[in-house]
Amino acid sequence: MIVPVAPDPLSLKGLENVGRRLTAWRTQWSDRRAIAPRLDFELPGGDMTPLGYVVARHPTFAGRPLTTAQRWIDRMPAAYRQSFGLPEERGLDVASDTYCLAQLKDYRSLMLMTQEARRPMFLLKPADGAIGAYQRAVHEVHEEYRALAATVLERIGG
Repeated sequence: MIVPVAPDPLSLKGLENVGRRLTAWRTQWSDRRAIAPRLDFELPGGDMTPLGYVVARHPTFAGRPLTTAQRWIDRMPAAYRQSFGLPEERGLDVASDTYCLAQLKDYRSLMLMTQEARRPMFLLKPADGAIGAYQRAVHEVHEEYRALAATVLERIGG
């Protein structure tokens, strides 16, 4: 399970809720499997585990997160660990946190184009209006998502 977390207080509170619900879900699923009738297929084990989190849609200026967003980003490693009952590590930031899978910038300028073109941001073409600085943004988002996919594949052993 990959958890997207936006750099804001509501997302960090939501992270807490996700961790609590996942713990409850595992227990409930285990109880239900124990009393399930015999089926001609195997039910999943219910051992869904958190793989990590993605800092999602953080606003940037001059290639760095805005100060207001950075304050919330700095809290993510501890909040993630606490939410999922993982051992706490002091002095972590998202760059050194093994549970942080990626930091994806907010590509707000591409959102309208992607909706009109009905294709993902990283596949927008000049014919869709992605020219000049927009084409550079398309290239950036493509690289960010490619890196995220590679990280996920590496972590799951794919």
